[in-house]
Amino acid sequence: MSETSGAGGGDITTWLRSIEPMIYFFIGVRIVNQSDFDRAMRWASTAEQVVDAVGVFCFEPVAEDRFTTYRKRTDVPPSLQIERVLYKACTDLQALADR
Repeated sequence: MSETSGAGGGDITTWLRSIEPMIYFFIGVRIVNQSDFDRAMRWASTAEQVVDAVGVFCFEPVAEDRFTTYRKRTDVPPSLQIERVLYKACTDLQALADR
């Protein structure tokens, strides 16, 4: 069995990352408390184990008068920050186009 035709008894994550196409997973999450944030980060970290990259955008409510507005949560770990993962995805797509 060739290396690209199956896991071949090895580590499935290593195999998934060695074949094309690459898998990028993007998540937008509304956070209402620290527990929500912690769960979202654990979930994203789990997803990172089987896909090439996970980008997370977290936003939380800010009460102002009668309206609820939202702000970006800025403490997402660098490896999960959606801006960085989008940049990586764009770079990889450009590399494919340049082949």
